[in-house]
Amino acid sequence: MWFVWTLITFVVLSWVGYRWTKTLITKYEHTTESFVVLAVLFILANYSSLRLTYVMIPVLNIWPRLLIMLPIGFVMFVGFSYVAVNLWCSFLTRDFDEKIAALEEEKDNLQRQIDVLRWRHITQGVPFEYQQEKLVSPRPPSDEIERLQEFIDTWQQAGSAARVRSIKVTEWKSLAGQWEDDRLRGEINLLNALAEEETDATRKDQMKARLAVFQMELLSRETSRKTRTELQDRGAGERSTERGPEAIRRRLQDIHGELQLVEAQKRDYLRGKVRLGWRVRS
Repeated sequence: MWFVWTLITFVVLSWVGYRWTKTLITKYEHTTESFVVLAVLFILANYSSLRLTYVMIPVLNIWPRLLIMLPIGFVMFVGFSYVAVNLWCSFLTRDFDEKIAALEEEKDNLQRQIDVLRWRHITQGVPFEYQQEKLVSPRPPSDEIERLQEFIDTWQQAGSAARVRSIKVTEWKSLAGQWEDDRLRGEINLLNALAEEETDATRKDQMKARLAVFQMELLSRETSRKTRTELQDRGAGERSTERGPEAIRRRLQDIHGELQLVEAQKRDYLRGKVRLGWRVRS
């Protein structure tokens, strides 16, 4: 019976290892840093496996020991690399996580204010109206970003090569995410010039789609920076007036929209080919 369970365990671990290895190769864009980290983990896993074989079977010839060590080392490497890559992705997406955490915190604070106002109104008869300050709400996604996204979606779905076009868009987004703003602006200007000169309709549409991806990335960054600045400015100053319920409700609606936008940006980033480097995505 133990042989059957051993065989089942071996098959399951082999399948898990194969799937993760394939994901590690195809899903992520590796850099010198990631190769070094994975190499260190591979050496550590095999060394730990070798030490483990000496604990389990102290007396054993070298070849049988290697035969036992390598599968155990591979399983350890799969576990180590899975944890390391997921921690790495968390590091790369920490700007998204910080935005989400800040918005969630503000949402909770505003909800508590609503509850306090409602309680005062019920128990003390305090009017459910207060002088409202003029709030500077973070900007929602602009119409230009929505227009660019619609154009990209239309281009992706047109024709019979939707899957190929979808892959291209994913690659362009990943590429745009790696570039600095100046490089991105330069590519946008270059594509603008090339698209105007291009006579072939298919190639021209592809250039426009790539241009739209780059423009959307740049606009998204600018919007995020403005939002972050406004949130910091508003948080730094003390408010001299108290928010009224309607102002709080409007702000809660804004926060809901911003959360959806940031979460969608994070999902879109992780769906693409993630570059495992030390630089945090700007």
